[in-house]
Amino acid sequence: MLIALLVACAAPQEGVWWVALSMEEEASCAQTVAHNFLDASVPETEDPEDAWERIGQTWESPAGFYVLVTQGPDGLVWTGPDTVYLGDVEDGAWTLQHYAYEGESALDSHPSGYHFQQEGERSVTRTLDLTQAGQVLEGNLTISTVDSARYSEVEGWGEELGQSSQLPASSYLEGPEGAVVANTREGLECVDDPCVLQVEAQCSWSGGVVAQLTGLSAEAFDGVLDAGFDAGE
Repeated sequence: MLIALLVACAAPQEGVWWVALSMEEEASCAQTVAHNFLDASVPETEDPEDAWERIGQTWESPAGFYVLVTQGPDGLVWTGPDTVYLGDVEDGAWTLQHYAYEGESALDSHPSGYHFQQEGERSVTRTLDLTQAGQVLEGNLTISTVDSARYSEVEGWGEELGQSSQLPASSYLEGPEGAVVANTREGLECVDDPCVLQVEAQCSWSGGVVAQLTGLSAEAFDGVLDAGFDAGE
């Protein structure tokens, strides 16, 4: 009898939910640069002096869509129109996440001694942090991206190759008094051989989430999967 009462009082989780999502339009971003060039530095970002105060605002109605929440072998499965989140709920607190990544690498080498390697990776983490009160969920969606790139190139190579540097040092570094930074065939520009440049950019967006449990059955989910709308529509 006690077990039956506890089950009856437990907050519902599985089922079809209607979700309203209001995302921030601008991301918060930061970039880090590491290198082994001898006489170079990352330029400082200076805010231009401007006496004007300019404030701009935009607003729009939230996006709306249906999701299906089911209990999987390792916790909750949140299936939306484009993304599946995995996680769990404890004492009314939902934490679900979707993680994806992709990478690539390229290598150019020549018997004359030239060697250039480029590696890049991008990852996206989507995290739902929600609090349940009865048949309503409220909280936030946070989307974080990390883009990283690593370049390495030898110092010096055969004159007969006629190859110019492929390492994009001038895009991220500057020399004394703003001089252009580059790896050259003739000079010694780096502390060690090869020259190395690493760049990482991190960005994040967040938005408010409100979800309401509907009376739709799981079997009806396919029929409403495309019934949502984008923000502002």
